[in-house]
Amino acid sequence: MPRALVALALSLLAGVAQAQPAAEGPPSETLSQALRLYSQERYDDARPLFEAVARGRTEDPVNQQQRGELYFARVCVHLRRYPEAIGALERIAASGPDNVSYRSAFHWIVDLHGRAPPGLEPRLITAIGHYHDDALGEYTQPEARVIFATGAYLLGRARVEQHRYEEALALFRRVPENTRVSAPAREWTHRVLATIGPQ
Repeated sequence: MPRALVALALSLLAGVAQAQPAAEGPPSETLSQALRLYSQERYDDARPLFEAVARGRTEDPVNQQQRGELYFARVCVHLRRYPEAIGALERIAASGPDNVSYRSAFHWIVDLHGRAPPGLEPRLITAIGHYHDDALGEYTQPEARVIFATGAYLLGRARVEQHRYEEALALFRRVPENTRVSAPAREWTHRVLATIGPQ
């Protein structure tokens, strides 16, 4: 390869490397402005700013992009733009625990189960399937009973989808009685037992 082409290729690679955002750092002015608008409940104004941050169209480092993605989901929940909210939460969940918003996203996935139309439930189940059962450990206090119950139910549904039936049964059995999901959890327990036989 001629030297001129080698030099051009190297300069292009250097440009790509320089274009990669830093892993950590403070928020950009765009993200700071979006957070101010969010605190003022100006969700329509904040949404495009959070989206720009999440899509890497600002100078934000990776950790702030991940934070922007979560806030984009939260704004969409407030605006009842549920498919967009779930899409953002799916991306966070799929990226795994190294994402700074991963743990917080669990709560919002569970919360959406009571808000989003039933037709979106399969996407919530897919998203929560990226979490381990120990994610429920943060919601064992009495005041978090609803989140714990719904989280256990959705995790159980995810384990059914993953054909991990024993884990699904254990999760369904952890759903407290007299909650919104206790009846569906019992129904799915019967379905799983019908599939694998009595335990």
